[in-house]
Amino acid sequence: MRLRGVFIAFFLVPLAWGVITLLRAGAAHGVPDCPGLQLGEDGEDHPGPMRQG
Repeated sequence: MRLRGVFIAFFLVPLAWGVITLLRAGAAHGVPDCPGLQLGEDGEDHPGPMRQG
Protein backbone atom coordinates (compact mmCIF):
# COMPACT_ATOMS: atom_id res chain seq x y z
CA MET A 1 0.00 0.00 0.00
CA ARG A 2 2.86 2.39 0.76
CA LEU A 3 4.49 1.67 -2.60
CA ARG A 4 1.24 2.57 -4.32
CA GLY A 5 1.29 5.97 -2.59
CA VAL A 6 4.84 6.58 -3.79
CA PHE A 7 3.85 5.81 -7.39
CA ILE A 8 0.85 8.13 -7.12
CA ALA A 9 3.11 10.89 -5.79
CA PHE A 10 5.57 10.34 -8.65
CA PHE A 11 2.66 10.86 -11.02
CA LEU A 12 0.93 13.79 -9.29
CA VAL A 13 3.96 15.98 -8.57
CA PRO A 14 5.02 16.42 -12.25
CA LEU A 15 1.36 16.72 -13.24
CA ALA A 16 0.82 19.55 -10.75
CA TRP A 17 4.06 21.23 -11.90
CA GLY A 18 2.85 21.13 -15.52
CA VAL A 19 -0.57 22.50 -14.66
CA ILE A 20 0.97 25.38 -12.70
CA THR A 21 3.34 26.15 -15.60
CA LEU A 22 0.46 26.17 -18.09
CA LEU A 23 -1.63 28.43 -15.88
CA ARG A 24 1.24 30.88 -15.48
CA ALA A 25 1.81 30.91 -19.25
CA GLY A 26 -1.88 31.51 -19.87
CA ALA A 27 -1.91 34.41 -17.43
CA ALA A 28 0.97 36.16 -19.21
CA HIS A 29 -0.21 38.80 -21.64
CA GLY A 30 1.35 41.07 -24.20
CA VAL A 31 4.35 40.65 -26.41
CA PRO A 32 7.30 38.78 -24.87
CA ASP A 33 10.31 40.93 -24.03
CA CYS A 34 13.25 39.76 -26.13
CA PRO A 35 16.45 41.52 -25.08
CA GLY A 36 18.75 42.30 -27.97
CA LEU A 37 15.95 42.49 -30.54
CA GLN A 38 16.45 45.56 -32.71
CA LEU A 39 13.17 46.92 -34.04
CA GLY A 40 13.11 49.76 -36.53
CA GLU A 41 10.51 52.52 -36.88
CA ASP A 42 8.35 50.19 -38.97
CA GLY A 43 8.27 47.59 -36.17
CA GLU A 44 10.29 45.07 -38.17
CA ASP A 45 13.43 43.32 -36.97
CA HIS A 46 16.62 44.85 -38.33
CA PRO A 47 19.78 42.85 -37.73
CA GLY A 48 22.74 44.82 -36.53
CA PRO A 49 26.28 44.18 -35.44
CA MET A 50 26.81 41.45 -32.87
CA ARG A 51 27.82 42.48 -29.36
CA GLN A 52 30.59 40.90 -27.34
CA GLY A 53 29.34 38.48 -24.68
